[in-house]
Amino acid sequence: MTEALLFLSHFMGDIHQVWDREIVLTALADYYEKNLDSLQEEGEELQPPAKKRK
Repeated sequence: MTEALLFLSHFMGDIHQVWDREIVLTALADYYEKNLDSLQEEGEELQPPAKKRK
């Protein structure tokens, strides 16, 4: 039973990884004219600034 659950969790993780990749590639084609630099720049602009440690 444990081995079956481990297999299932790894299998679902693999599917999820492929699904995430396809979402990124679709967005890259649809919104950024396949320009990865534009996607990265916008992502960096949307990232909130890091908080300073005390």
